[in-house]
Amino acid sequence: MNQLVLLCGKVGCGKTTIATFLKENHNFIHFSADDFMLKLFGEISDQTLFQTNLNKCKELIYGITKNLLSANCNVVLDFGFWTKNEREYVKNLFKNFNVKIVYLKLERDENLKRISNRNSNLKENEYFIDEATFDILSSKFEEPKNEDFIIFKDIKSLEKDLNIL
Repeated sequence: MNQLVLLCGKVGCGKTTIATFLKENHNFIHFSADDFMLKLFGEISDQTLFQTNLNKCKELIYGITKNLLSANCNVVLDFGFWTKNEREYVKNLFKNFNVKIVYLKLERDENLKRISNRNSNLKENEYFIDEATFDILSSKFEEPKNEDFIIFKDIKSLEKDLNIL
């Protein structure tokens, strides 16, 4: 059965790495809100404008995702799904499909190490994130609790949890 995987986690936790793995090894179609945002709007410093544009991008991607799922494709969304409300909204939006939330949880020091490494080799679809920005963003992240989700342990466990071995 086709499925929708929502990758949940803070900046630098490995969402894009997992999404790329699913795309390359299991034929998932990968959407990243960052790809859309940076290609369409570039860097945006105004947070209100950023959020408005991000919401537009997500709604566009959700529409495309519904079409793909209806055509029996697997899709992975690399958005972070930072709040319980957002996770519930998307689960409800796709209630007629097989939706799995995968939570990638890292300790702060490991997150910062990965972000530093990424910052030194930024690609066109990646934002530069310093430690202060990471801390501000992290304070807005709501860890999944009392929700149906999979905690990412390793690739093999994820493949088993998603029944894609």
